[in-house]
Amino acid sequence: MSVQFIALDGEMTAASVAMGGRIFQIGLVSITKDGNNNLLIKESFTATFNPGEDYIWEDEAEAVHGYTEEEVLEAQPAEEADEAIYNWLISQGLDPKTNPGVAVGFNVGSFDLPHVEVVLPKTFSLFSRRSVDLNALLFTLDGVDYNGQPSTWNSWKRMAKKYAERSISLGHNDMYTSSAHNALYDAYIHFYAWQFIQSAIKGTPLTVPGIPTKESDVKRALKELANRYNHEEISNLTGVPQFVIKAWSDGGRAVRKEYIDSIIKLVRS
Repeated sequence: MSVQFIALDGEMTAASVAMGGRIFQIGLVSITKDGNNNLLIKESFTATFNPGEDYIWEDEAEAVHGYTEEEVLEAQPAEEADEAIYNWLISQGLDPKTNPGVAVGFNVGSFDLPHVEVVLPKTFSLFSRRSVDLNALLFTLDGVDYNGQPSTWNSWKRMAKKYAERSISLGHNDMYTSSAHNALYDAYIHFYAWQFIQSAIKGTPLTVPGIPTKESDVKRALKELANRYNHEEISNLTGVPQFVIKAWSDGGRAVRKEYIDSIIKLVRS
């Protein structure tokens, strides 16, 4: 049976497992390959859950992922999520004895999986001790030429993440306005970064796709919305102040993320 790779990311109440940090959200992307060994997305899954009583909550972690402790405590119990995640992974072909999954991500083996082991033991049982640490692959690329110029591992990482972010923006409208630390969004980041790194190792690095900036997206969105609503109606539907909408429509610079996301979300609904 072929190896089943799963891009994985978690959001935590705090970074350290030993100090009481616990995973409360997981994102998973099941990966397959075509006849030329190119990486492809098969399916994805995400779950948010209450990790239980034995945890600490760090403001530093909240500043990263953006969830409040109250939101996490209102989520389903970890035991229910563990069962659902386990069943989904089984449906992807994983088996704890004959075909454990290989997790893919940045520091996934040393950071994410120890959290999974504590809170989601059934899910953890389906994963191999082996993992694909994308940082290790980037260190391997250190000094390899890109477009005729030697690139450091940090340069490769920036290019891999940029490729991933733009691929998500182009191909996954449902995650277009997701924050950079939503677990499913980051699992997709890991998949596309691995896709880019694999192409570089093969000697044919993928081109980072060009997409419109958020500012040009907003202007295009407002132009489309103007065919259906006036400024006051757009303001009521999005929560964006009317004077901001007028300023953007008149060519002003779009800079406030939550306003930008609200406009984009409306035009895509």
